[in-house]
Amino acid sequence: MEHDIAHFFHSLGSEYDSFREFDINTQFITYRLLEPLLYQLKAYKSITYEIKGYSVQNTPITLIRMGTGPIKIFLWSQMHGDESTGTASLMDLFSFFTKYSGFAEVKSEILHSCTLYIMPLVNPDGAEKWTRENALNIDLNRDRIRLNSPESRVLFNTFHEIKPDFGFNLHDQNPLYSVGATPNQAFFSFLAPPEISQPVELSRHREAAMLLISQMAALLHTLIPGHIGRYSDEIEIRAFGDYFQSCNTATVLIESGACKEDFQKQYIRKLHTQTILSALLAISRKSYEKHTIEEYASIPENQKFLYDLVLRNIHIQVSQSHKIIIDIGINNTYVPSAEKSLSNNHAIIENIADLTGLYGLYDYDFEGYRALPMSNEFLTSITAFYLEKKNNYPIYNLSTETLAVSGEFYHHIADLISAVNYPVIFKQGDSANLILHSNFEQFFLVLNGILIKLIPE
Repeated sequence: MEHDIAHFFHSLGSEYDSFREFDINTQFITYRLLEPLLYQLKAYKSITYEIKGYSVQNTPITLIRMGTGPIKIFLWSQMHGDESTGTASLMDLFSFFTKYSGFAEVKSEILHSCTLYIMPLVNPDGAEKWTRENALNIDLNRDRIRLNSPESRVLFNTFHEIKPDFGFNLHDQNPLYSVGATPNQAFFSFLAPPEISQPVELSRHREAAMLLISQMAALLHTLIPGHIGRYSDEIEIRAFGDYFQSCNTATVLIESGACKEDFQKQYIRKLHTQTILSALLAISRKSYEKHTIEEYASIPENQKFLYDLVLRNIHIQVSQSHKIIIDIGINNTYVPSAEKSLSNNHAIIENIADLTGLYGLYDYDFEGYRALPMSNEFLTSITAFYLEKKNNYPIYNLSTETLAVSGEFYHHIADLISAVNYPVIFKQGDSANLILHSNFEQFFLVLNGILIKLIPE
């Protein structure tokens, strides 16, 4: 049986393009994008479509029900408007059960064993403006006690109407979480949230959540070993997951991270979909009961050991005769562009220190290179030149780019460097725009967090 689920998990990966929801191909997921897809589900007699309430700005919050089995499973996503991977995965799930003809026996088994209750977009107002909070600037996952927001009340009331046996709380985490104290990016982090009441003995339902996570992590380990973490289990009494766990629902938190070459998180989404569907089959068969608490405890806890870009061993001239050696850690902020996709908005210097033991997703040794900030005048001219040459900014690409420049331009940079007043000072929070040079012979630029090697035309 365990082998069957592992086979199912990997087969889903092979067949993914046969059932994925192709109308979802970006992180920027709003109700306007989902509405026609959700409305299509009304055509299926086996599916119930219900509007459970409305957001602050009067956008519907929908609940989709499918299946007739005795095990009730509640899945909800995007209670933080800028955390959409779970939503995309749920749309894949709908497509799998409705449009795709494969795995008929498995689908029948799940839907005869379980009843699925799916709320794909809890915070539509936050999704529209790509913010964690809703239109009242309230974090819904800190609103469980007061229930100030209509979205929080919808989630709270729906949960108590369903009284689910299992719950899946779908979020996205900081893409710079590492797996323990390693350079490995956490593609996924799991948690069986603690119960608010803090019982002395481990409850049956929290144990079930831990065992299910153990099975999910074991499946993912076959594809992404070293990239699976465990989220902090510090109690947050204002959060819904901790509360639902305390209401006898085996609650699983899935935090989708990121992969540095997967800017739109479509690979992460694929893995997420494989994992969720396999978890539903595991619940149907109760195969998770073969796993152990020790497996769950062995998943390394998330840490913050990563930067987007690290430049090491840079020489900083603090006077004509004295220099120091530093490392610079740079992080990027991403927001929706006018085209409603995601683009690099602003890169900042996050840390200036000895970063030994910390890592960059892109990590370069600049031993022997000196660094200085760009003047506003130079930044304006080089940005215009770069955009003209490249046509547009590369998106989420911190690997080294090359930019061909004339000999005259080389001399212009050398003149700028020669005219610098000491000391050269970088500050945390500064925009990540700087010049690196090796004895005026080799030049690199960091332009809004993008490392660019200058080469002669």
